[in-house]
Amino acid sequence: MPGSVIVELILQPLAEGLLHIAGYITGRVVVPAFSLGFVCVEPIAPSRRPRPKWRPSGQGFYHRQGRRIVLSAELGTLLGLVFWLIVGLAAYGAYRYTSG
Repeated sequence: MPGSVIVELILQPLAEGLLHIAGYITGRVVVPAFSLGFVCVEPIAPSRRPRPKWRPSGQGFYHRQGRRIVLSAELGTLLGLVFWLIVGLAAYGAYRYTSG
């Protein structure tokens, strides 16, 4: 019983935090690379948020004056994690293809 309490109270939030940070950093790098600089991810704690020209129903992304689309930090994190999922599936597929 005490082991499960330690896992739930300490290790699970730590793992989630590390996963969030890894996804966010990957999203900050991958999103502009794949969009050729037309889309970027906002900082986690933006000091001054520009006033959006348009915004869809929600807070996923907004348009900046320089014709750049800025994704929210949460959406950038999700795209970073999806990137790693695709890389993992491709590596698994390559391993299965070459090993048998």
